[in-house]
Amino acid sequence: MPNKPARYGIKIWVACDSKSSYAWKMQVYTGKPTAGGSEKNQGMRVVLDVTEGLTGGNKTVTCDNFFTSYELGQRLLERDIAMVGTVRRNKPELPLALLTSKNRQVFSSKFAFTSDTTLVSYMAKKNKNVMLMSTLHTEAPDDVVAGRRKDGKPAIVLDYNSNKGGVDNLDKVIGTYSCRRMTARWPLVIFHNIIDVSSYNAFVLWREINPGWLPGKRNKRRLFLEQLGKALVTPLIQKRERLPRTAASASVVRAVQKSNAKCRDWLEEEEEDEEDEVAAEEHEQQKQQEQQQQQQQQQQQQQPMMMTTATTSSAVSPPGMHNKRKRCQICPAKKDRKTQTVCSGCKTFICKGCTLPFCPTCAHFNLGAEISGGEARRRHV
Repeated sequence: MPNKPARYGIKIWVACDSKSSYAWKMQVYTGKPTAGGSEKNQGMRVVLDVTEGLTGGNKTVTCDNFFTSYELGQRLLERDIAMVGTVRRNKPELPLALLTSKNRQVFSSKFAFTSDTTLVSYMAKKNKNVMLMSTLHTEAPDDVVAGRRKDGKPAIVLDYNSNKGGVDNLDKVIGTYSCRRMTARWPLVIFHNIIDVSSYNAFVLWREINPGWLPGKRNKRRLFLEQLGKALVTPLIQKRERLPRTAASASVVRAVQKSNAKCRDWLEEEEEDEEDEVAAEEHEQQKQQEQQQQQQQQQQQQQPMMMTTATTSSAVSPPGMHNKRKRCQICPAKKDRKTQTVCSGCKTFICKGCTLPFCPTCAHFNLGAEISGGEARRRHV
C-alpha cells in the first residue's frame, strides 16, 4: 500500500464516518482465493459488503478510484445511498471527450450526464485531468461554486476532498493511543486493532451523547480511555473478592484459603517460639555477664595494689602510635597493610582489622591474667 500513511501491515477494508471517523464495518482482506481465478469487481463487492445495513436517505459513500464504477453507483442507488469518487481512466463507461486533456485550459471542467449520474473531468494541471463520478450532484452546468473560486473547482471535487480522509484519519487517531505490541502472530494483531477501533467508537458515541463532557479539555480521549479501563476492570476486581460460581473453582479457592490459614497459624507459632528462645538467651547472657563481673571483682581484690594500678593504667591507655608506618605483622604479607598502631603489650605493629576492642574492665582483667600467668611460668622454670 505505497500511497497510504501505513504502508505495511494487514489490509482491512473499512467503512467509517467522514467527519468523526466512526468505524461502521470492517472486513479483513485475506488475499486472493486459493481455488479459481482472481476475483472480478472486487472494489464493488467490498463497498457493498461494508455498507450493508446503511438504510435511509441522506447517506453518501465517498471512495477512491479502486472502488468507483458506474455499476457500483447504480447498486448503491438501489439502497438509497449516493456515491462520490474518483474514476480510473480505463473504465469502459467513460466518454472519450472527457479523457482528452490536450488544448484544454487549466482549472477548466467538462461534464457528462445521465438521468442519475454526473461525470466531471477537471484540469488540475496542464495536460493532467482528474475524473470524478457522482450520483449526488446533478446541477453541474449551473455550478455557482466553481465560478467563485480561482481554481474553478466544481462542487463534486470540493465534496470529495472534504470527505475522502475518514479512513486515513481513523488510522491516525488509533495510532495516538493504541494497545498494539510487537508480535509475530497475526490473530493478535487483529485483536489489538479491534480493541483500538472499538475504544475509539465508544469515545465517539460518548461524545455525541454527552456534548458538554469536560468542556475546554484537549485530552478528552485520553481521559475517556482511563475511565473506560477502570470501568472494565472494576467488576472483575469485585467479582474476585467473592467465591466463584462453579463448584470446582470454589473448592480450589477454599483449599487455598485453608492452606493460607494453616500457614498463618504455623508462622504465628514459630514467631512465639522464636520470641521465647530469644528471651531465654537474653536471660542466660545476663546471668553470665553478672557471673563474669563477680569473678573479675574477686580477682581484682586478690591481686596486689601495685600490680592492679600498673595494669589498669596500661589497659586504659589508648594503643601506642609509632612514628613510622610498617606492615601489619598479623596479616599475611600479600595483603601489604601498612599501619602506625602498635600493641601496648608486645609492641607489635597491628592493623585495625586485626585489633579486638575491650572495655577497660575486660582489658584490665586479661592483661592482669597474662602478667600473673607469665610470672608463674617463670617461677616454675
